[in-house]
Amino acid sequence: MSGAGEAVAERAVVAEVVAMERVRAQLHERYARAVEPQEVDRAVEGARCSFAGCRVRAFVPILVEREVRSRLDPRLKSGSGART
Repeated sequence: MSGAGEAVAERAVVAEVVAMERVRAQLHERYARAVEPQEVDRAVEGARCSFAGCRVRAFVPILVEREVRSRLDPRLKSGSGART
């Protein structure tokens, strides 16, 4: 890879990391009263790993967010898993 290509790839990786941290923080806030933080982290990591082989990375953070929300939203509606 050329110097310019490496720089672009590095910026893309940094952008994904920043976006994933933003998604993680938003999900922690959303589920703060219903789900333990460690469980949110496990859900985020599991969803992220499911996209590990994707060549196009630009949409991974939003896809991770959607997957985690589909997994954890039922807890908000049913009240199950509510933290004490």
